Amino acid sequence: MAMKAQIKNRTVGERISFITAWIAKILLWLFMVAHCLSFVWALSWCVTSSFKGLIDFTLNPVSLPETWKWSNYKEAFSKFSMLAPTQDGTMVRYGIAPMLLYSFLYAAGTTFVLMVLITMCAYVISRYKFFGKEFIYTLGIVLMVIPIIGAGPADMRLNRLLGRYNNLLFVILTPSGTVFSGYQFLMIYSAFKGLSSSYAEAAEIDGAGHWRIFVEIMLPMVLPTVATFFILNFIGYWNGYGTFLIYLPSYPSLSLGIFDFESRSSVEGVPATVVMACYVIVMIPTATLYLCSQKLITAKFIVGGLKG
Repeated sequence: MAMKAQIKNRTVGERISFITAWIAKILLWLFMVAHCLSFVWALSWCVTSSFKGLIDFTLNPVSLPETWKWSNYKEAFSKFSMLAPTQDGTMVRYGIAPMLLYSFLYAAGTTFVLMVLITMCAYVISRYKFFGKEFIYTLGIVLMVIPIIGAGPADMRLNRLLGRYNNLLFVILTPSGTVFSGYQFLMIYSAFKGLSSSYAEAAEIDGAGHWRIFVEIMLPMVLPTVATFFILNFIGYWNGYGTFLIYLPSYPSLSLGIFDFESRSSVEGVPATVVMACYVIVMIPTATLYLCSQKLITAKFIVGGLKG
């Protein structure tokens, strides 16, 4: 009824534009719903398939399991392994426990170091005035648009010269991303830029220094933004296997392990349902992280008045 009333009081051209806009909104909404459902369906199919027997999976690939086969996960834990060279070249078979440890250390450590660098750099550039500020900001924008395709051989040579190759601690402390890592820097920079300077000025009157203002006042107000990028980066580093495959051959991760395990599963006669169980095991940490951090991501900080 409300929509009819809005259309009735318009001219023919306005009615056509109004109806067209509504149709576009509905189509966009339907597309987004279908897109989200496709991800939900793929995830649910992977989970349900991990509980099937091989015959059930072959005959009924999209149905629920006739019998929930929990032994697939026991078999996944026992068979999920990978051969990797040690520092002296000796081949060692790694199980799921060391791969889980390497994945967590790399994802958590690299993400933490990267977010600290991005956040501090964005804060300084957005809140302080100094010589060369505009040049640094412009340089960051330029670095974001320069393609890095084809720099692999030079990057490998540089990593070997610096001692970064096959050194997990060095890789964590010197993440491949920079303080101008894509839109993350711009988003955090904008978040700091949008904060009122009155909070910092009031803290300065009370005797707070630059570091205390940053840690105790400014950072908490942009924490949801920083936490969101932390989670996204963690998931990206957790799922990425390129760094382990090229630069850390002696430190196999879960992502590299599942890549290797799937490639040889057909040769070794490992059922597809066991491979699905391995996929579920690999994605449990990131799913748990998101569920535990969902409230923090969606929270909004309500800041009270200022001390006068």
